[in-house]
Amino acid sequence: MYDRVEVYIDESGDLGFSQSSSKHFVLVAIACCEPNELKRMVRRVKKRRYPQVTRPMEFKFGSSPEVVRRQVCAGIARSDVVIAWGSAFKPNIPAPLRGDKNRLYLNICGMMLPDLTRNIHTRSGNFVLDKWSNSRTVMAR
Repeated sequence: MYDRVEVYIDESGDLGFSQSSSKHFVLVAIACCEPNELKRMVRRVKKRRYPQVTRPMEFKFGSSPEVVRRQVCAGIARSDVVIAWGSAFKPNIPAPLRGDKNRLYLNICGMMLPDLTRNIHTRSGNFVLDKWSNSRTVMAR
């Protein structure tokens, strides 16, 4: 049992339903008991691969070079983490959910988080969400 676990949740794709929107929306959660280990790994990769960047930058896995993606995946594989994910194929999403992006986001979280919490034994947790939503429901800690 851990005293505290950090859970990082991020998404890929968008929740729009226009012609230019992605066909999939994916949420991934990484839970770790040693968050500094992951932070150091990401900082090390950024420093080695992007030494010219001095301001804070968001790491975009999909648009990063393959060597960077491999380093990040290897670092995560060496870490003591639990990973869970949930996804939606947007053409199959029912009409009522298409109009409420917060509800859709929370439904996907509801599919993903039971898998995550089933494999974590902790006294407390801190969930860090990407800055996707302005909704208090989604942003609540």
